[in-house]
Amino acid sequence: MLGLTCKNWLFDSDRYGDTVFVEDDNLFRIVKLFGMEMECSPYSPLRAAGIVDIFSSLGSTDHDQSVRTVLQENNCLRVELDLYQGRMRYMSEFIFDEAYGMIRRRDTLKNVSGTTVFLMKVKPHMVLLEKKYRMYTQQNSRAQENSGAWRDLSPAGVMLSCEQARTTQGSTPMLGLQDQEGNGVVFHLIPRGNWDISLKSETREGHTEGQYLLEYGDSNDHFFYELKNGETYEVPELIMLSLSRSGLLQSAENLQRYFMDTDKTGTTRCLPLVYNTWIERHDRLDLTHLKETAKCARDLGCEIFVIDSGWWGNCEKDDDLVVAAEVPWFLQIGDWTEKQDGALCGQVKQFAEYVRSLGMGFGLWMEPERFCRYSPAYKSHPSYFAEGTQGFYYLKLWEKEPREWMYAQISELIQRYELDWIKIDFNYQLENDPVNTEFHRYYQSWYKIMEDLKAAYPFCFLEGCAAGGMRCDIREVLTMDCSEMSDNTNPVALECFFEQGALRLPAYRLLKWFVVHPGPNLFCPPLNAWEESVMVPQYQGCDLYT
Repeated sequence: MLGLTCKNWLFDSDRYGDTVFVEDDNLFRIVKLFGMEMECSPYSPLRAAGIVDIFSSLGSTDHDQSVRTVLQENNCLRVELDLYQGRMRYMSEFIFDEAYGMIRRRDTLKNVSGTTVFLMKVKPHMVLLEKKYRMYTQQNSRAQENSGAWRDLSPAGVMLSCEQARTTQGSTPMLGLQDQEGNGVVFHLIPRGNWDISLKSETREGHTEGQYLLEYGDSNDHFFYELKNGETYEVPELIMLSLSRSGLLQSAENLQRYFMDTDKTGTTRCLPLVYNTWIERHDRLDLTHLKETAKCARDLGCEIFVIDSGWWGNCEKDDDLVVAAEVPWFLQIGDWTEKQDGALCGQVKQFAEYVRSLGMGFGLWMEPERFCRYSPAYKSHPSYFAEGTQGFYYLKLWEKEPREWMYAQISELIQRYELDWIKIDFNYQLENDPVNTEFHRYYQSWYKIMEDLKAAYPFCFLEGCAAGGMRCDIREVLTMDCSEMSDNTNPVALECFFEQGALRLPAYRLLKWFVVHPGPNLFCPPLNAWEESVMVPQYQGCDLYT
């Protein structure tokens, strides 16, 4: 190594392999991670050196960063860097917990320049030796969630990312890497908006061998983050788990133990058995049928009865004044007044009392992040909204008034119907972020609203859903009381989704559908008799009942 001084820091572990950091030539680097040798070469490109790459309105940090302090206290290592001749401060914290074979990395950037700075890229990184690796990734699409597999890492590397604010649409924020010696790491990113994880192959001038550069964080596709003087930008947290020779399942077991031991929200208790109306009839609700169904749900042991989409909406279209009953449910989205000329015909509160008289709790569905242009909210407060995909709108949650309006709407529903359960769905994409933070500020506000609701109404379960599992990341699942993995109700598929989901998420918070339907009588030769049968859905449970 170059430089006159060199100092090492160590997280030693006989079980998971040592992790070693080094300060040399005024740069701080990771040279070993859970026993896996990392690259630490003076011939690396400057932008790949150190532990972070930043590009802002002040320029690049390639030649403009220096180590300010490094402090190790027990199993926590804190590194502070000076950037741009001291005009910005970067803090990286590494917390090692040998009980789980885990290192949590938390990075922040503080503006001390005296003026506003615009961030265009803030990507923590680390460099790996060029060698053969296997990688584990998961594709994620509606009704085909958590589709994971091992494959050889291509020499070109890999890029994982999400799509338009749905944090697990496209890929999940998880990357497993293992070298030929059996050492490896599983990286779990906790998103704060649109994210990406990239592993890029890089050559080095004058050398036959190359290296891989791993970078992660908020996507910088449309990133122009305004950071005022004195403000701090928080990089998405990264969890790194040892991938020892015992494999991915041991890593997942350690992750589950970590969640169970550190989850202090009280929802590690068993989730109740919930009946949801969606799969049987979608939005075709009928009060008489619902009462009959509620009795059956009670007899089956259900503890909560939830009415899904279709109970709400009285919008009229401006162009041809079509009455609300003729307008599809998705064109009334954002009007959370109960339907008067269909569904329960204004009897939702009375039906809730009926459900409670049967000994069950009552719940409703809503989608607070999507609004149609016919909704009273959009007509009354158009300035509250940004335009999303497919002609819909969403609230500018980074602004105070829209944020308070959303909280009040959800709060009012919980109070009006004395809800024991509210299913909060997210059925579309938000397009581009108009304030250019890749939805970082949007999600800051979104989770603050959810946390405030949980504090105000601890008796009401918050269920997270996004057309199934399109926002099923660690932050979402730990913020909500429970989360739906998928709209696919096939039991074999669901078991696969659950097993793969448990590799990266707190399994005790994941919901699974159970759907059966009476089938034909079938002749059973061993009994020489006709026996009743049941059917299960092949895909989403829809075709059996239409």
